[in-house]
Amino acid sequence: MEIVGFLALLRRHWLLIVPGALFALFAGGFTLYQVSPSSPHLVQRGSTGGLAVGQTMLISTAAPTAELDQNRLDLAETLPRRAIMLANLMASDRLRNSIARHAGVEPEAVAVFGPAATQAIIPVPIAVEANEAARTPREPYQVFVESQNEPPLINVRATAPDPATAAKLVEGVRATIEKTLAAGVGEGPRITSTSLGPVRQGLVVDEPPKPLAVIATLVVFAMWCAGVIVVMGSLTRVRRSRADARAVSAGWT
Repeated sequence: MEIVGFLALLRRHWLLIVPGALFALFAGGFTLYQVSPSSPHLVQRGSTGGLAVGQTMLISTAAPTAELDQNRLDLAETLPRRAIMLANLMASDRLRNSIARHAGVEPEAVAVFGPAATQAIIPVPIAVEANEAARTPREPYQVFVESQNEPPLINVRATAPDPATAAKLVEGVRATIEKTLAAGVGEGPRITSTSLGPVRQGLVVDEPPKPLAVIATLVVFAMWCAGVIVVMGSLTRVRRSRADARAVSAGWT
């Protein structure tokens, strides 16, 4: 019965509902668009950025790539562990600077995350939360380096304001890996790297979900209606109380 009374109250004061409906529509629109003083004055919320990915495989000169799965007592058996080591080394200051120079950006604007930064050694909540906090975006250029055991791959994913720079960051990681391996070349079998295909790049668009605008509109409209019910219901009770008081006073006289 109370719901029927509320609806009846809203119907009697429907003029007060119209501004609330308009305000709710504006509130829902502001979740998707923002007003700018310069032209264009209505700009869609969200951001765009570049994404690039690439793969590099470690190989041993003692065994061709196609024979890495054979049970041979050579450097090929150590490639998975070396891939993990190289992936983590990319996050060191010296190699991070090399990656930044190759991409043509300032080293301070580049963040490199190796496997150690993405997975906690002991997966307890405090360690997982610490790693998540460490990976919170701060720098505009970010590089994520992961390793894979079989076959021994190093997967690189880079984000930047534009796809071209993201691709340069991935190429910078590849070049830095080659230089690092070449620096330790000596006699006998050695480890080298080979790039698996070209760097793939694309544009990533991050915009607020449209259902959020619908939810915001409904919530604001419901709050406005609730306010109308409270205010007008209170005023109705006050008028009724005053009318009853005057009626009682008239009856006494």
